[in-house]
Amino acid sequence: MGANDPLAPREAFLRVRTFPGEQAQVDWGHFGTVAVGAARRPVSCFVMVLGWSRAVFARFSLDQRLESFLRSHVLGFEAFGGAPRQILYDNLKSVVLERQGEHVRFHPHILELAGHYHFAPTPCAPCRGVTRRPC
Repeated sequence: MGANDPLAPREAFLRVRTFPGEQAQVDWGHFGTVAVGAARRPVSCFVMVLGWSRAVFARFSLDQRLESFLRSHVLGFEAFGGAPRQILYDNLKSVVLERQGEHVRFHPHILELAGHYHFAPTPCAPCRGVTRRPC
């Protein structure tokens, strides 16, 4: 069975629809490496996608440090003219420190950012990031 075989099993995806300002999704993307002097550095891209309009904010970075992650949120909010009510995350270490079933211990800095900008950080169900279903 090949990729074009009509009998090949397919995975179905449900497009989630949201109201304006309700939800965004945030994650890091990997874009290989770049030469910086004599060293090679990883290139990452912070991506924030608004659920209703599918508008995208992207910011490239040579690291995925917490400071870069938080700063990218602020720049994204500035670009969009505000923060959504909820942001979905794919269980990033900079967001989720520990998880036991439905119980999540968030990184204190993401909670501080969320409190300041009034959004609810929401991790996706484990191993189901592609569905962007909250727990």
